[in-house]
Amino acid sequence: MANSSQLNVVFRVAELADLELPRYHRFLRDESTSDEKQVAHIWETNGTSATTYYIDHLTSVTDLIIENLDTTNFVTLTFRTGANGATDNKIKLLKTDIIILQDVTVANNLIFTANTAAVKLKISYRGT
Repeated sequence: MANSSQLNVVFRVAELADLELPRYHRFLRDESTSDEKQVAHIWETNGTSATTYYIDHLTSVTDLIIENLDTTNFVTLTFRTGANGATDNKIKLLKTDIIILQDVTVANNLIFTANTAAVKLKISYRGT
């Protein structure tokens, strides 16, 4: 059995004051192949209801970056990974947090639940 590793990183913008966010999302364009799809856009949750962001049209996702653009509200992300199988992973993205995921099961999509009001997110991904 081959060894594998998973890296999920959450950045707190306050800790990375010198990070230029538009340049950070730009890396998705740097090493693409003709088969890869690349998406970067602003998306909003449906109030505080669980809202699905569909990625099941892809075969795989190699990089997924989510940035909480809200300055007051947090959002909970529910997703699955190959490493955890049928177990849901839940991560709370506080105001202005950024997360990088590399092991996402695309068939299960992403579920976002905002805390007190709709939240705008910047979602960038690369996949096939």
